[in-house]
Amino acid sequence: YKMVESCVSEDLTSEEAQIFNQLEFLGNDNHPDAHACRLKLSAVTVGLGDSSAMKCPWSVYEEMREYVKKYDFVSSACRLTTEEELLLLKMSTPSVGYRLPTELVNRNSYVSAVTNIGTLPVGKTLSVKVGIDKPPVIENYDSGADTSILDNPKNCMISSKLFGAAYSRPEEDQVAFGGLRALEFINAAIDHGVEITSSRYGFPLMYDLLVGTVAFKLHPNDKTHNWGRILVRLVPPSDFKRKSAEMSSLRILSENPTVAQHPHIPKFQIDSAVSKFKGMFQGKDAVSRVLSELHTFLTKQSIRSMLNFPVASIESQSPAVMTLRRPSSFFDYRLWVIPRVSDYSQSVFCLDVQNCAAVNIPLAQIQAFASKPLSPIKLESYVVYLSRSQLRRPNVS
Repeated sequence: YKMVESCVSEDLTSEEAQIFNQLEFLGNDNHPDAHACRLKLSAVTVGLGDSSAMKCPWSVYEEMREYVKKYDFVSSACRLTTEEELLLLKMSTPSVGYRLPTELVNRNSYVSAVTNIGTLPVGKTLSVKVGIDKPPVIENYDSGADTSILDNPKNCMISSKLFGAAYSRPEEDQVAFGGLRALEFINAAIDHGVEITSSRYGFPLMYDLLVGTVAFKLHPNDKTHNWGRILVRLVPPSDFKRKSAEMSSLRILSENPTVAQHPHIPKFQIDSAVSKFKGMFQGKDAVSRVLSELHTFLTKQSIRSMLNFPVASIESQSPAVMTLRRPSSFFDYRLWVIPRVSDYSQSVFCLDVQNCAAVNIPLAQIQAFASKPLSPIKLESYVVYLSRSQLRRPNVS
């Protein structure tokens, strides 16, 4: 990286051109430092023009996007300066019909602000407005507790109870002993779709899994309750966003395995063929009965005190404004500390003693660094100074 600035020429020999053309095959190196090296070469050769023999074979736009994404992992020796970044951002042009992505627009605003931060008065701040891409809409299952089954289950039950009447409990030899049949069963449930009102993979099955009536296992050490929790998490947003007694029951039992495994937890009772239809019209079907019994069970003081309700997960929001302050030392903006010699012909360099003291460098070492950096190890004891005669050189006239 440090040698890139000396690798610029308007005319290349055949050997040099052959070596330069090999860089095309290094584009699949996705290390953060590799992106920095390619961008550095693009920056130092931009003045040669598009017809130059040193026209870089990669896209500055793509390399800059990757560099910005991986900036925190770029080595200090390979970081671009603010001037180089601003130049490369100007060179970054997307394909025709596409706009510059938000991360590069924000990077341009941020780097421009960093270049001016050193001129800020002490105590003042600089605000940088950043663009925010509209995030995809994701329905949050963990949006809060649903206590419908505890408060008023009769008024929030799903009106149609056909799924309860049509439910047929899986055979024990199909799901309880693992193996291929159990795997096929769970795959069929996921492929078909888990819904509250599904007669095969709906509320009755999930309830049976949570309370342990259906002993489903893929591995001998599996817990049936965990499989019930998985299926409850797979219900569509139209089910878990709607507060219903059925969904509330599944949520509470999912988050409270101790209550779900209580010996007195109500079980789902499948009616006979004749009783199924009679119960549906009389409001005494299997689903209504188990919900009513579960309401009575959960509202007992001894059981209610055992219930734990999940805390609603709040989605993070990106700030629209960044606030920058003038750094008091190099540690305030450590990633912008770029070791770079700007003038190799300079004979006198200024050393900031205060910043060196901040990292506990002894004063003796600082003084030695300004004159003879290796003097603390007494290098002179290993060096012998020879005269010109000893070196068999002629005297200076």
